Amino acid sequence: MTKRTVVFMAVNEKYRDRSWITYPLVDASTNKLLTGQEHLSEQELKKEPFIVKEDTQVIVSNRMALTICGSPEDKRTKDDVIYGILMTQDIFVAPSFATASPEHLFYVLDQDKVADEELKKTDKIYIALHKVKEELPENRFIDVAMFLDLAVTNKSMSTIRADIYRTCSQTPEKVLAYFNPENKWRIFIKKCLYYNVLERRAGKNIYAKGTDLFLGASIDEAVNFIQQQRNLDYLDGWASQLDRKENPQKETSDISTQANDLVKDNVTKEKKPRGFKAEK
Repeated sequence: MTKRTVVFMAVNEKYRDRSWITYPLVDASTNKLLTGQEHLSEQELKKEPFIVKEDTQVIVSNRMALTICGSPEDKRTKDDVIYGILMTQDIFVAPSFATASPEHLFYVLDQDKVADEELKKTDKIYIALHKVKEELPENRFIDVAMFLDLAVTNKSMSTIRADIYRTCSQTPEKVLAYFNPENKWRIFIKKCLYYNVLERRAGKNIYAKGTDLFLGASIDEAVNFIQQQRNLDYLDGWASQLDRKENPQKETSDISTQANDLVKDNVTKEKKPRGFKAEK
């Protein structure tokens, strides 16, 4: 059994010290009664504590607690039926504090759900900090900062690191996205913009520096541009320019190697085996 407790908290000051009485609403588009039991089969309805009808009355008060099922295997009780009715009335009841507005009368405080979300975020924070501290080479901190849209110009490395650690604590999922291989070309585009291999015009449009070659009006569109087979020659050239500007003392860099590997892989897929002859 995995029961959980939800608490109804008054948004509207009027209901801080008085109760609110409601009945099942009617869906204007279907003209059907919204009971919260619509998803149940006929067999499941027979097991319900009671069947919701048009005149079923629900009384809600500030800090009213309901103990409801935490999994499909749990036996439903009267609290589950009441909760189901109230969850169909989203114009009056918000499912969480974050979604509540002044127009709502109550919001639902799901303490177990909040605790689970906090634990998940704590885990993400730990993983993000571990990856940054243990797996990230010193020369990649600027890459992470650019990926996160943090300022790097005229910033010391210690300040950049502190900004990244702060982001780990606040939005760890953004930091973890840096380590996702699918985002390597977003990093590449942002680095090309930073090192003036590419440039923005009119505030957002991305062009190859000093040319009329248009990549797109966003990072996503630019990534799509460089991944197209017909544009691989551009990619190879930009990777070389970026390599020279980023690492003037080195012949190649990781991102240049990745770019060249992509070019080779895509070209290989397009080629047919040598010596191939069509059958007559």
